[in-house]
Amino acid sequence: MALKAGADRARGKSGRVGRLSEQVIAYYRNVEEKLRAGFENDEEKEAMMSNVVEQLCREGTVVSRNQTVSKIVEVILNAASPSQLTHCANAFSTELKMMCTDRCASYVMQTLVLLLPKAIYTDNGGVSPLNRDEPGDDPKKTARQLLEEIVALCCDNLEDFIQHSYASHIVRVILQVLSGVSVPESIIRSQVSRDTQKDKKIDRDLELPSQLKIDYSKNLIQMRKKILKCCRSIPEIFSNHVTVPVVQTLLLVLKSSSEKQCLKCVNQLVTKTTLFSTDTSQLSMDDDTTQQKGVIKNVPLMFTHVVGSRLIETIITVVSEEKRWEIFQDYFKGKICQLSNHPTANFIVQKLVSCIFDKEQFDEAFSELKSSFEDILANERFGVILKTIEASRRLETKQDKLLKRLLKAFHCSEPGERQIKIVPLLLNLTTYEQYFNTEDESCKDVTLSSVEYHGSLIVQQLLQFKKSTSISESLIDLKAQELKMMSCDQCGSHVIDVFVQSKSTGDSLKFQLYQKMKPFYTEMACHKNGSRTLDNMWVAASLDNKTIMAEALAKQADKIQSDRFGRFVFRNCGIYHFINKKSEWKNMQTNNTKKRKLFEDL
Repeated sequence: MALKAGADRARGKSGRVGRLSEQVIAYYRNVEEKLRAGFENDEEKEAMMSNVVEQLCREGTVVSRNQTVSKIVEVILNAASPSQLTHCANAFSTELKMMCTDRCASYVMQTLVLLLPKAIYTDNGGVSPLNRDEPGDDPKKTARQLLEEIVALCCDNLEDFIQHSYASHIVRVILQVLSGVSVPESIIRSQVSRDTQKDKKIDRDLELPSQLKIDYSKNLIQMRKKILKCCRSIPEIFSNHVTVPVVQTLLLVLKSSSEKQCLKCVNQLVTKTTLFSTDTSQLSMDDDTTQQKGVIKNVPLMFTHVVGSRLIETIITVVSEEKRWEIFQDYFKGKICQLSNHPTANFIVQKLVSCIFDKEQFDEAFSELKSSFEDILANERFGVILKTIEASRRLETKQDKLLKRLLKAFHCSEPGERQIKIVPLLLNLTTYEQYFNTEDESCKDVTLSSVEYHGSLIVQQLLQFKKSTSISESLIDLKAQELKMMSCDQCGSHVIDVFVQSKSTGDSLKFQLYQKMKPFYTEMACHKNGSRTLDNMWVAASLDNKTIMAEALAKQADKIQSDRFGRFVFRNCGIYHFINKKSEWKNMQTNNTKKRKLFEDL
């Protein structure tokens, strides 16, 4: 009767599901505030948590259906002891299916399932006086029994659960627990859930016990078989935004727990399902209008599908190098340029290129991509270019040819004097003609005024090539005002960082940069981004370059010291000692350089 009484009180006057009285909401808000504030000692916390858990066990299945209170319940569960968790789980088990399928209570269940292993692997297995059987009550279950009950419920209702907007998240979490492997929240939780929980003290980056993998290996195999069966039997499963993350989670946990099982799962997805099919009939009615136009002939339909493509990316990530190359030969070869220019499929190409670890394989992919650089840039698929450059840097191959292709794509290869302008073109992601407006004679003197995100990343990678002289010289060719703008820009500042830290950039070029930016050091020191850039320049600078910086900063020391950003630069650069104790400052900088070099060698 206690649960029914709590339910009646929690439903409020209207009796609507999820609607609670102000009194109940106020109670749980007070609990949250107290948990946030903390306790003076463990005894105080234990006394309060004991009362809160008893209250939650009486009305938890009802209050968990309220949007506001359900989030607070998650906070309470995170603060609960193992025995208290088991006590709550026993109370929730009276309405397990509802808890898994309700739009608010399902989030509580996700948190509970993730936390139950903590109760299972305690000394008492989650059993405590809290779980003692009262006369007339059903026998209390242990944490292990409760987890097995939830797993059994999901297995019995798997076909419905993986297609359910809320229950599918429970399946994803269970796969994590059964394997003892944590999966990124971007797959486990919806974007809405992640956004609404930013201000809550909920730890979802849990380290699951490795023993789970051993104890629940049979359960995981059973889940794998059932999910694969659903992949074969449910129409349009790979174009469903609810079901695809379940399959992604399965692959990711298998990759970490059993690579053999993971490869077996991938082989079945490739050969026994419609995932790699080119048949357009697997598109849903809603997809026909939005997806049909983007289909590429003789390319698997899911490569160009906004949802299905995410699963393809996951497969590319988890498979072995041999299997990945087999997929390339079967589905990418001869079509990689078309895929790179597609608004959805280009992300699969990015993932493929970033996963290549063999020079010969990269060379084959690059041989197709290089002829389409200009088209890829024109279609603004900058990520493909970036990943190609990253792979070239990482594998130390095709760097000269790649740079020549970039020069050609940005129309600054010929005549030769145009090549010195490659950096501003990359940073702006525009061709030579567009940037300098060659049709208008009055626009010869163009100043770089902004830096594109992908442009910054591309230049950063190019500066780390084995031979980066042409990029470094182009950067130094910029006006001092442009370099200052970059140093204070959120994206451009990282280019300056990489330049001064690059081992392939000559000392003379670095000296030119420090000298060229000298008039703007004070302005940079008093800027949010500029001050951070100055700090990084200082750390990477030689003693001669540090002297250049200190001389410029010392001229306006008072202004810098009184600024909210500048005062950190003033301290880090030792400007006080430079002005008053120069010999001591010099010895201090020399010792710091030696220490840094020693740590780098280690």
